[in-house]
Amino acid sequence: MTTSLSKLSQFGVLAVLCFELAGCATSGHTELSSKEAHVPISFSRSVRDEKGDIVKLDDLQTVGRFKSTLVSWSIFYNLVGLSSKKDLSEEINSYVGKTGGEALINTSITNGTCFFASVPVLSILPFWPSCSIMTVNADVVSRKSVAEKGMKK
Repeated sequence: MTTSLSKLSQFGVLAVLCFELAGCATSGHTELSSKEAHVPISFSRSVRDEKGDIVKLDDLQTVGRFKSTLVSWSIFYNLVGLSSKKDLSEEINSYVGKTGGEALINTSITNGTCFFASVPVLSILPFWPSCSIMTVNADVVSRKSVAEKGMKK
């Protein structure tokens, strides 16, 4: 009986370590969108104009740096999202309008785990909330000809 209990406890410790190392309960789930953004958003250094032509990089100037950070929460090993959808359109439109930009380029999304979500042992419990921190960064750009016209007014 002692031997089987000892093996059972060893298995339990091993299972806890596997859950912790695999990170299966250490992040939230959120779907990001920008469906109502008034400007094009590009993950590369290029962007297209109204005609669909690629604007030369030499014709663009950076007028700002967009950054948005949000925390995503879930429970039951990510099966139940508590903050499942986030539309950044309003935030993008507001910031781009203030800077006089025409597009976002070099857009990146980074994701990291909250400390709260990776508390040893507790994070394997299904009701323990998990979370992740997402950061969206982008360069706000305008065509040099458009920016120069705005300065002359």
